This record gives sequence, structure tokens and C-alpha cells, in this order.
Amino acid sequence: MSASRYVTLSFELIVAETEKALLVRFDEDTEEWIPLGQLADPDDYSKGDGPGDISLTRWICDQKELEYDDG
Repeated sequence: MSASRYVTLSFELIVAETEKALLVRFDEDTEEWIPLGQLADPDDYSKGDGPGDISLTRWICDQKELEYDDG
């Protein structure tokens, strides 16, 4: 297992944003609210962004049951 706290996932679209979280569409079947505190660089993302890659903590991936490469 990699020692990095963050993993990078591909996403289709940032659907919505609040002061505390982003609603991220990862694929046509998966949308999740991701707290800004769980992103490596939260200021890099805003509503309407995508497609692209997003770096988030392994912890939130596990909590949301998002699949990632454990490298």
C-alpha cells in the first residue's frame, strides 16, 4: 500500500458546490458530496469543472466506497 494520504480519481463533472463541499460526478452512476477538507487542493475545483482528475483522501474514498488504485 502506498504511504500517500491522497489518491487521484477521474471525474466527469463538478455538479454543485457549497462553502463546505463539492458534488462530484465520477461516472454516470456515481455522484458523491466530498467535503473540501478531504481534497488535496480544494481551491482548484469549482462547479462546472470537468472532466478531469481530483485528489482526495483515501479515508473519504473508503467512506464513500469509491474505488481507487492502491498502487
